[in-house]
Amino acid sequence: MNYPRYILMLVVSILMQTGLALSAPMPLLMIVNNDSMECARFLPGDECMDCTPPAGWDILGPYDSCPENYKIVNVNGTCKGFENERCCTEKHTGASGDCRNLVINDETKRCAFVKNASNCSLPSGWLAMPKNASQSMWVCPIDYGWTALNCT
Repeated sequence: MNYPRYILMLVVSILMQTGLALSAPMPLLMIVNNDSMECARFLPGDECMDCTPPAGWDILGPYDSCPENYKIVNVNGTCKGFENERCCTEKHTGASGDCRNLVINDETKRCAFVKNASNCSLPSGWLAMPKNASQSMWVCPIDYGWTALNCT
């Protein structure tokens, strides 16, 4: 019996059924603040999030180095997640998306995005993100499907 071949076929079969959902981060950029003479490496986001540097900081590029006599510091930018199915499904890689308008139906095992989920009347069985829930923890279970849903 050819066990290595069967194992390879099994792995390929599993990957084909589940798919690979990987967020590719953008390359680190060098940013500078010429007023304070500081520089930092900055991650502008990935497929689930877009980040912008703080005010007063300019983007140089991924291969630029910190200018001479500038101090290297750590900087946090302003990030905004995308409302995207893959970015709001558990076990995805990369940054969290914007899942505030995600609603979940555990009876039908379905998820959907609606407009203004916290202030609308959802159909029976659908749940919006609880007020005390962490946005990064409010995600669609991996074995649920996605559907379209209107909220009134």
